[in-house]
Amino acid sequence: MLRRVSVFTVAAIMLAGCAAERPGNAAEPTAPGWVSQIPVSPLPQERNGIEAVPVPVAQEAVLEAMVAQVSGIAEGEITRLLTDQETTTTSEAVLAFSTEGNESAFQATATWGDYTVSIVGSDDAWWMSANSTYAEAVHEPDLTDGMCMSPADTIASSWRWLAGPAAVFTGLSATGVWGAAVLDEPGGIAVFPVTESGAVVGSVQVAATGAALPVSLDVDDPSGRGQVRFGDWSDDMIVAEPPCVGESPTS
Repeated sequence: MLRRVSVFTVAAIMLAGCAAERPGNAAEPTAPGWVSQIPVSPLPQERNGIEAVPVPVAQEAVLEAMVAQVSGIAEGEITRLLTDQETTTTSEAVLAFSTEGNESAFQATATWGDYTVSIVGSDDAWWMSANSTYAEAVHEPDLTDGMCMSPADTIASSWRWLAGPAAVFTGLSATGVWGAAVLDEPGGIAVFPVTESGAVVGSVQVAATGAALPVSLDVDDPSGRGQVRFGDWSDDMIVAEPPCVGESPTS
């Protein structure tokens, strides 16, 4: 269950050092339509058979499972490799991020270099704040105090990939081609290799029991690396509500 509270209430809870307890997962949704694609040979009762269906069906099934959840968490790092054209030296730019909730009610943070950004979003409005370095870079000084904007705003649009775990998964798994899955030794995780131009550049790990939800996504190619972990699906969590809900966004 996902609960909405004021963003200022969340800040007060964090400053007080309180941590809300999270009860067990909510009941899982009914069997999705893709189960009809599973071969007839019997599976252990707890297995969902995601590794046995065609890859395109599996990809749709994972997205379907995420959308069915009322909340979740995605956190990780994206490392971009930068090459100086004059010296040909290579450096790394690391972006650390986390997002929780769902696309209609989420809160997210991102930090890279000297920049920090925080977002509290809903379908109709985003409340975005940032440090002065980022605010100056995008020519929006009011971001240092926080400002309301439409999700369609130019700045907000550049962060759509961070609007909940499903958005992160969709954005980062869009490149590359999934291969046929193999089960890890205990049989609880289906591992789909990700290839690009015929070379394996990463993997997507999906729960092979219960709902077919992503566990992790790892990519490593010449342009950089990405490691994301997913979890706390449909756990009870507090997600702040943009303080400007019901008002007209600035953009």
